[in-house]
Amino acid sequence: MNKQETAEAIKVMQAYVDGTEIECKTGMDEWLSGVEPAWDFLHGQYRIKPKPREFWIDTVATEHSHLKAFEQEPDRSDNWPYIKVREVLE
Repeated sequence: MNKQETAEAIKVMQAYVDGTEIECKTGMDEWLSGVEPAWDFLHGQYRIKPKPREFWIDTVATEHSHLKAFEQEPDRSDNWPYIKVREVLE
């Protein structure tokens, strides 16, 4: 394990100690969450469980504008319709 891999392992292990959900993967399997990590970095991979992204899309586009996405909920004083998008992680 090189220095960069060690630093990433420490980051994941510290997140686990702090109560963050960790996912494990061995071989070609899917990422598994809710399991006690064995910390076998030779045969498994570990990561902090990703959080789904949320953003809003401005649904009003004219010939001179494009759809716009916002990371924070937009000001609704313009009375334009917005769509809230939430990423699904499986």
